[in-house]
Amino acid sequence: MMKTIYQQKLCCLQYHEKSNFIQMIWEGDLNNDEYKAFWTAYYNEYLKLPKPYLLVDQRKVGKVDMTARAWFVMNFLPKYKNKVRPDLIVAVMQPQNVMNKTAIQYLVSATNRLTSYQIRLFTQQDEAHRWLDLMYKQEVYAQQVKK
Repeated sequence: MMKTIYQQKLCCLQYHEKSNFIQMIWEGDLNNDEYKAFWTAYYNEYLKLPKPYLLVDQRKVGKVDMTARAWFVMNFLPKYKNKVRPDLIVAVMQPQNVMNKTAIQYLVSATNRLTSYQIRLFTQQDEAHRWLDLMYKQEVYAQQVKK
C-alpha cells in the first residue's frame, strides 16, 4: 500500500512501506522552481524514512526546461549524493515522448557517472515494483545473515 507523503499540483511522493521505496510521480509541464522544489521535497522526505529506495515515475511528465535538468546534475546530485545511501537503488519509469525519454537517459547516464547508485529503466510499473521489492528482500536477508 502506498501512502502519500508529499503532494503538489504536478508532483506527488508516495511511500511504499512494505518494500521501502519512495515513488516520485511527475505529471505535466514543470517550471524550474517546481522541478527543484520536488527534488528538494524528495530529499527532505528521504531523511524521515529508513533509507528508502527510489522509483521515479516520469511516464506522464510534460515539458521540463533543460536548465532544471542541468540543475539536477550540476547542483542537486553533487550536494546530496553523499547524504543519501551510497548504494541507492533507483527504478525509473520512462516517458513515451522521445524528447523526454532522451532527457531521462541523459540524467541516468550523468547520475551513473557521478554516483554508485544502481539504476534500472522500466516501461511497466509492476516490473519496477517487483524489482524494488526483490532488492529490498535481498537487503533484509543480507542484514539477517550478518547478525
